[in-house]
Amino acid sequence: MHNPSSAPAQPGCYYLDQSHILELVAGDTVLVHSLLSIYLQSSPDEIASLGRAVETNDRRDMARRTHRLRGSLRYLGARDLEDMLYEIEAASGAGEQRELLAGYQFFQEAAQQLEQEIRTWLVSLSGPALRS
Repeated sequence: MHNPSSAPAQPGCYYLDQSHILELVAGDTVLVHSLLSIYLQSSPDEIASLGRAVETNDRRDMARRTHRLRGSLRYLGARDLEDMLYEIEAASGAGEQRELLAGYQFFQEAAQQLEQEIRTWLVSLSGPALRS
């Protein structure tokens, strides 16, 4: 699963790829702030819904939720979390409930770390740098 040594070389960031995001938005820190805020507003519900789908082994809902979350994570450059979602899908397809639950738990913990990284970056963007 996740290997922190392969993460982007940014202090305090294991999942968030700040340079990827800045490149996507051509350095527009106002847009970065907006995108990160939207992710923080929508992701908890999506992650919780994925958890319910995992618990009930609803493969169709899992596929829908993982697809939606992967799209959001792609914008953040959070490739490791995307990979975790692929593993959840694979475990679902193989009917491995124990593996599925463990994978979701690992993903949920990583998503919490990502959320903290985002919140930290938002604080730094809210300072003088938010003038673009």
